[in-house]
Amino acid sequence: MKKIRLLIAVTLVCFMTGQHVLADDNQIKAEINSVNEQISAVDKEINQLEEQKTTQSKEILEINSNLNELSAEIENIKHKIDENESVLAKARSQEKDSFDKFSKRLTLMYEQGSNSYISLLLGSENIFDMIKRIDLIYEISSYDREIYGKYKENKDTIQQKQTELMSENNDLQEKSDKFNTELSSKNSALADIVSKINEKKQEKSTLSQKVDSLNTSLSSMDYADKLFAEAEKYLGMPYVFGGSSPETSFDCSGFVCYATTHSGVYDLPRMTAQGIYDRCIKIQPSQAKRGDIIFFQGTYNAGETVTHVGFYAGNGRMLHCGNPIQYTSTQTSYWQSHFYAFGRLKV
Repeated sequence: MKKIRLLIAVTLVCFMTGQHVLADDNQIKAEINSVNEQISAVDKEINQLEEQKTTQSKEILEINSNLNELSAEIENIKHKIDENESVLAKARSQEKDSFDKFSKRLTLMYEQGSNSYISLLLGSENIFDMIKRIDLIYEISSYDREIYGKYKENKDTIQQKQTELMSENNDLQEKSDKFNTELSSKNSALADIVSKINEKKQEKSTLSQKVDSLNTSLSSMDYADKLFAEAEKYLGMPYVFGGSSPETSFDCSGFVCYATTHSGVYDLPRMTAQGIYDRCIKIQPSQAKRGDIIFFQGTYNAGETVTHVGFYAGNGRMLHCGNPIQYTSTQTSYWQSHFYAFGRLKV
């Protein structure tokens, strides 16, 4: 009856343990799928932002090209304005010279009297001489008018051209200002897009790290599942000192070495509990998880520090070769007083 109760209890423990692991396994896989979907969504956003960045960059290049063309045009117009200003200055100088000469003649005529032309005519010796003098007076007057008219017309033409050049320059400058404003806006938008891309890449990196962590956990669970699937085959078998196979039954280290090797997760040849400990990476109790190995000291005089070993099952429990092979709480005062360390095989 006692053996039947023990068998029922062991079967229930195995069933409950297996169900718990399966649930965790599915939960992790579901979470990995969920995070991968998030990564895909972030990738889509990054691609959209990259397209916006490309479009924005092309528009900025086009604006810069237009600005370069405008700058060249503005420089050309400014050069023409400077040249025209020089020509206009000469025209003004010539106009002034012409005006000065005309003024001097008028002044001279005024000083000689207002009837200079009449005096010139009355001084004629005969009618033929008078006609010549009339022609001379007319030529002198026409010359002054023609010279003045030409200079004024030339100056007005140059002035008009200068006005047109200034207007064209102002128009080009206005276009340049608009392009610069647009360029500033585009550069600001581009900087915003680049910032968002960096944020999304950081988000993707964080999500990828999470997937890596989940995959590691899943891999660890796969490792633990295989390990416990093999170890649980021998539940209820008695403790036999020096035993290392199902034919002879097991002692604690023989059980751990045999189950680990035959689970396929790690080739662990027969060795003592101390030897297994020496093969392991040391793990802090807060980091211990299902599938790690738990070590104890001082359980009997073995001539070595580590004297007992078992598989850590999580939640303060272990599967070990006691008497018989069974799940046991590690929280009892006995096991707490003999606890030495947690280890993880370098798989």
